[in-house]
Amino acid sequence: MNKLKILKWCIATSLVVSALIFVNTAFFNYWTISLPDTSDFAWNEHSKHNLMWAASCTLFAVIIIKKSHNKFKAWLAVAAITLSVTPFLNEFLHSDTCLDSGGSWNYSKYTCEY
Repeated sequence: MNKLKILKWCIATSLVVSALIFVNTAFFNYWTISLPDTSDFAWNEHSKHNLMWAASCTLFAVIIIKKSHNKFKAWLAVAAITLSVTPFLNEFLHSDTCLDSGGSWNYSKYTCEY
């Protein structure tokens, strides 16, 4: 068997395992919302971020395994990178809006405090 093919499958498998861990974490975050005395918004945002990273890992795994045209792979790569970056942009925009309005951003609670 070709060493490059083995390497591709190992990387793809590790990406799929990472995606499953992100999905598990997202479900845990959704479960945590039901507990008393938690910030629903923070756990909801964290779970959305984990689901986006899971989708991104899955797309990268498909890119590595799939034997198709370069144009299709390029679009999948753009989608995967967009899903990877979106949670960071989302948090930046929330914190920036908070700071612009005169509050202080609490990163652990994912809330704006005035």
